[in-house]
Amino acid sequence: MKNILRLNISFPPKQLDEVNWGTIIPKIKKEIDLLIDPDRQPQLPKADAKFYSTLASEFRYLQKAYRDDTAHSRSWFDDPGEVKLILDHVGNFMQHLTTRVKE
Repeated sequence: MKNILRLNISFPPKQLDEVNWGTIIPKIKKEIDLLIDPDRQPQLPKADAKFYSTLASEFRYLQKAYRDDTAHSRSWFDDPGEVKLILDHVGNFMQHLTTRVKE
């Protein structure tokens, strides 16, 4: 089983690329919500809470604005401004993620 970042997310003994996004996304959201819960004990260090909060925000934006409808061919984007906005969010998400992920 694989773990994503330091999140406590596990998947069945499949390759991660064989797991459906409908399974992955809710697990990631749930774990991030638990990590940034203000009532969590012990509290995450502020830098960690900020990292995961920003990651969750960008992740949710990408899922709602881009991934859900376009992945299932329910919509497409033909407005260059909207496409640029989505690409900016993808860039922000990836740049933010790379501050903590090491190969």
